[in-house]
Amino acid sequence: MRLRVDVRPIGTLRDGRADRRAKRRLGREGRIPITVEVGGKTFRTSLAHVDDAWSFVANAKMRSRGLTPGRHHVVEIARDEKPRVVTPPPELAAALAAVPGARKRWDALPWYHQRETADYVDEAKRPETRERRAAKAVREHLGQELLTQ
Repeated sequence: MRLRVDVRPIGTLRDGRADRRAKRRLGREGRIPITVEVGGKTFRTSLAHVDDAWSFVANAKMRSRGLTPGRHHVVEIARDEKPRVVTPPPELAAALAAVPGARKRWDALPWYHQRETADYVDEAKRPETRERRAAKAVREHLGQELLTQ
């Protein structure tokens, strides 16, 4: 479904005029998993009904593809039927395995938090940076209390 959206400075996309089409084609339940095509790349996100309009967050990667605040854009949105599973990079998997309970906490995180954490580790170029980021992710994102158990 092609929608015209306005990107607000806070990075949230809204299109009140497409509200009825979005409800009819994507469903009315709470958060709707969707894909958004921006600049030739497809992103996975969720659509939510906020303030009488359907909205999704335009993250930094989407903005780097040209989805900039303060402008109108036409994007392709489709319902995302694929399971949302994030495989942690090897360094993060090792850090999760090293701390009792960390993997269980990881598995309980929403997929988008898992993805952000995995990307944070995976984007580092040097192996030692990846290992440091993995340890930091386990320590900070999964809770300091895990390290003291």
